[in-house]
Amino acid sequence: MKKLITLLNICTLMALFSCTVPSGDYVTEHFPLSTGYYSIFVSDGMIVTVSDQVDDIVISANEAVMEKMHVELKNGRLRIYRNDFSFTYPTKTHVTLPYDPDLKTIEVNMDSEFHTDYGIEADEVKVKLDMDSKFYGYILADELELIANNDSEIHCSYDVHDLMYVKLTDESSANLDGYADAVNLVMKDNSEIEPSWNGDYYAFSCDQCYGSMENNCKAYIDCESRIAMTLTNNSFLYYTCVPDISESLIDNSSDFIYSGGSKK
Repeated sequence: MKKLITLLNICTLMALFSCTVPSGDYVTEHFPLSTGYYSIFVSDGMIVTVSDQVDDIVISANEAVMEKMHVELKNGRLRIYRNDFSFTYPTKTHVTLPYDPDLKTIEVNMDSEFHTDYGIEADEVKVKLDMDSKFYGYILADELELIANNDSEIHCSYDVHDLMYVKLTDESSANLDGYADAVNLVMKDNSEIEPSWNGDYYAFSCDQCYGSMENNCKAYIDCESRIAMTLTNNSFLYYTCVPDISESLIDNSSDFIYSGGSKK
């Protein structure tokens, strides 16, 4: 009985926190940047937009939310988050971020979004999303790492000269458009690379692809020469072009499905 009461008390507290309605007006504050940044971490309901029209970080939020805001810049690592113990507020925090050409690492967490109309260009670029977060942007790199966990979304155009690593888990999704020399693809638990087309071929394109898909996953890819994937537990890979799939493995519930397109 004591355990039941304790659980009910915890659930009541969570419900109260999650329904917190911040008081006060919607306000805007400027946070000057002392140096540039190459890495950014955002969390707690932020909508971040990169702009070349601002010199400072500009944040708009409810007055009560603004009191909890933290902006930290140390050794080129920029962190923007809310410092409290409550759950997601019903209003979003809007952040306008000065464009920095050195940006190469982006981490987005807890129902936040990152939007950029400026290309992210570096030898190695990493984007990591967690807890219902989103990324929108274009990336040019030798090596690219895209990771989305817990119902997060990647919307990315890309040009990768070498290796592209894509990992999607726990009902996450990606809409990808571009070409990489090689793709290492890892997908788990109801995740999907959405179908989009470039003429007669899928827009998610590479020379060769290898990795694994398990537990109700789907992917749509254009692969020119080789696919070496392991598909298990109701997973399906749809492909265009005419790659060699002889190194791949599937169980009885999974399959490769040819969707058209001749050898390029």
